[in-house]
Amino acid sequence: AASDAPGSVERALTDGPPATAGATAANAIPLLRDTWTAVHGAVEPELGTFHGFGRDPRPGRIDWILASPALVVRLAAIDRTVANGRWPSDHHPVVAVLVAE
Repeated sequence: AASDAPGSVERALTDGPPATAGATAANAIPLLRDTWTAVHGAVEPELGTFHGFGRDPRPGRIDWILASPALVVRLAAIDRTVANGRWPSDHHPVVAVLVAE
C-alpha cells in the first residue's frame, strides 16, 4: 500500500497544502518538518531507532520528532546510551532542541 512506502509518514505530515490556489507541490507550505533532516540532511538507510533490547536492531527510523517550520532546530540526535548493559526501552530515544525566534 502507498502508506507503507518508505517515507510515507514523513510525506503525509510534511507535505502541506499549496500556499495559494493553483500552487504546485514545489511551493507547498509544510505542516511539519523532520528535525533530523533539518540538522543532518539526508537520512542514511542504516540509521535506525529500534534495537529490541540489543537483540533485534533494524535499519530505518520508526521514531521521529516533527516540528513547526516556525521553530529553529538547533540539535537532533539519537541517544544510544546503555547503562550497565540495560536500555530503558526497546527504542533509542530521539531528542531535539528547538528554539522559537
